[in-house]
Amino acid sequence: MTALVVSPDYVSHYLPLSAVGSALRDAGREVVVATGAGLRGRVLADGFGHVELRLGAGSNARTETESGDQATRDFLAVTYEGMVATLEHQARRRLHDLLWDPEHVTGRLGEIVDGLRPELVLSDQLAFGASLALRALGVPYTAFLPGHPCQLPPPGQVFGYPARRPEGFAEEHELAALRALCDRAARVFTRRFNDTLLERLTPAGRTLLVSQYGSDGKPGNDSPQQRIADLFIENFNDPALITEAFHDKEKARETVRGAFGSSRLPFLKGALGIARGQLRQKLGRPAGHPGT
Repeated sequence: MTALVVSPDYVSHYLPLSAVGSALRDAGREVVVATGAGLRGRVLADGFGHVELRLGAGSNARTETESGDQATRDFLAVTYEGMVATLEHQARRRLHDLLWDPEHVTGRLGEIVDGLRPELVLSDQLAFGASLALRALGVPYTAFLPGHPCQLPPPGQVFGYPARRPEGFAEEHELAALRALCDRAARVFTRRFNDTLLERLTPAGRTLLVSQYGSDGKPGNDSPQQRIADLFIENFNDPALITEAFHDKEKARETVRGAFGSSRLPFLKGALGIARGQLRQKLGRPAGHPGT
């Protein structure tokens, strides 16, 4: 049986995961580590298989502090500026680094899973790109936190902000600025994570969505617009209803024709209604959309 271990290309993350990998190997599993090229030699020396998976722009596959890429050297340099400056640097990096090229990561991890067919997947808790990919792929996995438990902050606390700190750690205005930055980083990351999981609406789906403009969900509304809107809800219980119509423009048109007797006019009327509401909003007036 195969166990897949997913690690960023950083030795500090790999070493704790490798301890779990060794236990899995000793229990009789074949262990394959998906990580960057920088750790390949160490992974093979530990007796594991290796498949290349790049999870970020950075890499630090050695334990020496003078090694690593430019991002690692930048981090080490900012530590000389103090504790708050270091935490601010990390928060700013989180605004950009936590979900590196999610489409690439998802595609590559899908190839790895399809090729290995692992019975168990163990992924670094902080490898958020891998977590997102595994969720999108529908692959069950276990998350392993290699660092301090505070990296899973409880309610009321935020990642990267020191809830407990020594006396004289920083001035109050410095702490307030740091907390605001960490809050922003958490909000930006959470929104991007969730948005990435949402598949963009197809052109066929837009045909259905725009054509149902005018529905209001009121009891007794048997208009063509409401019938299409109802299909959106009914499709959750019976996906055979219009799932294909979301991906096939001709099937979408057939669905609209079945409700209206025409497919072009309902779409145009819906588009005009939406545009009218958007114009009203730009003028500072209520959009006036049906059901609002």
